[in-house]
Amino acid sequence: MMQMATRRFFKVASWLVFILIVGPELVVAQNPTGRTIKHATEYTWSIIPTEDLRQPGSKRINLLSCPAGVKANEPEYWIFIMGSGTSEAVRVAGGTCAGDGRPGSLEFRTVNAHPTGSKVSSASDGLQEALIAARFTPTNPSGVSQSGKVIVPP
Repeated sequence: MMQMATRRFFKVASWLVFILIVGPELVVAQNPTGRTIKHATEYTWSIIPTEDLRQPGSKRINLLSCPAGVKANEPEYWIFIMGSGTSEAVRVAGGTCAGDGRPGSLEFRTVNAHPTGSKVSSASDGLQEALIAARFTPTNPSGVSQSGKVIVPP
């Protein structure tokens, strides 16, 4: 009788416990809700574009693979440009990136000149991209798009 009760306890306990703290890090073991938990640190991205960014103004860069959460149609999606010149955060105003790993583009307007070799990256160290990638739309019952769960390190 005691073995059966112990087995039930561990079965229930393993379903309920889904986050373990290991030192200063948070590690996801299971997610009983069935939704995916995203970690902001997994969505940091950067590229060195081949396009010319040396003159300020409207720009379009092409990505061979648009990382998850990198969506050109987001109303307030920002990227960061840095190099030996003055760095700046710019709002993406268009393009074809859909965050699906396929080739795409990002369109934006710079205020500063950026020399060849400048790096374009996430403006939020992956947080904004993780928030975008974590969204889900319930299907039973159907509903509107909702935010998912994102874990941000200290």
